[in-house]
Amino acid sequence: MYWISTTERVKLNYAMTTVAAIVVYTFFVQFVPQKLWLSVLFFIVGECLKVFIVQKLYKLDTTNNMEGVLKRRRNNKVMESLKFGFVMSLTVFFFAFICIILGAPALEKYLETFTLSALLTGITLFPISLFIGVSGTISILMTESFDLSNVTAQAFLKLLKRNAYLVIFGAFIGSVVFPLDWDRPWQIYPIPNIVGAVTGQMLGSFYCLVETMVKHKLGKKQH
Repeated sequence: MYWISTTERVKLNYAMTTVAAIVVYTFFVQFVPQKLWLSVLFFIVGECLKVFIVQKLYKLDTTNNMEGVLKRRRNNKVMESLKFGFVMSLTVFFFAFICIILGAPALEKYLETFTLSALLTGITLFPISLFIGVSGTISILMTESFDLSNVTAQAFLKLLKRNAYLVIFGAFIGSVVFPLDWDRPWQIYPIPNIVGAVTGQMLGSFYCLVETMVKHKLGKKQH
């Protein structure tokens, strides 16, 4: 009998909880459509819980070839926490800068831009940093290469990175509705970008579900 592998369970667990969270969010946001900051809080808490559950359930080993260097850095928890806060804040400002460069109002809607930037940070770099630490995340940003020694952990990291790309792409695509002269409430900035980002995350989860099930079926046939 061909049992589902640990890697497949990890990916399915994360993908299904992501889809469930987005479904809950869809109903949740209908009650408070004007409080976009709740979207940020909801997804940040959601990512914390998802990564925490995966780590606790499967006890993934996130060591890599640079572990000697990274371990010494992690020993100083105060510095690591400060670095984490600095990198997350810098990422928020980076996303805000990109939004303004692409046409977002610089002053009139700075709170909306901050909300969108915080959301993008919360569902792209934040979960990666929770999983491998901020030092490992910086290594990814600088070198685009961070190979973990554990196969399952590497597959989960790849999933997080792919989701991040799709979230950013979805937020960018969401901007196409702004020029349309429809005067609909959902066209107000940054709602289309938030919807696009969440849709990107949903598509990433669906892709993961389909990919995992197809590979599992192929594996069963070979056995």
